[in-house]
Amino acid sequence: MTENFEVIATLQYKQAINDFTLEVAAGNSDNSQDKPEAIAQKELLEETGYQAQKIISLGHIWVNTRNAWDIRHLFLAFGYVQVKESKKDPNEEVLKVLIPFKEWEAMIRKGVIVDAQTIVATYKSLPYVYPGK
Repeated sequence: MTENFEVIATLQYKQAINDFTLEVAAGNSDNSQDKPEAIAQKELLEETGYQAQKIISLGHIWVNTRNAWDIRHLFLAFGYVQVKESKKDPNEEVLKVLIPFKEWEAMIRKGVIVDAQTIVATYKSLPYVYPGK
């Protein structure tokens, strides 16, 4: 979340659905010893070129409890500083976008944003975006 309450998101082409999706930075590590916070910072920097000065854990979710051990750790980041241009993977099409949070919420309700972990992270961030509500 930027100081102007904008979501730093990525517009990425996803082969599995043959379409572009708007989502927050996300990723995994090949090293099981990496801490989730470190992975979150690394992915944020790679995908957006931004580094967060503060990261808050929003807990974790299991993506599929029926037949996979796919756990996702969710974070809310504040105090962004752009330190470089986003790293472009030659096999990925990624565009960084800033979207006001209220507009972001409306895009979820309208079905424009369909990435499940992005939607859950947004919902779990509400107490920090709207404290006291």
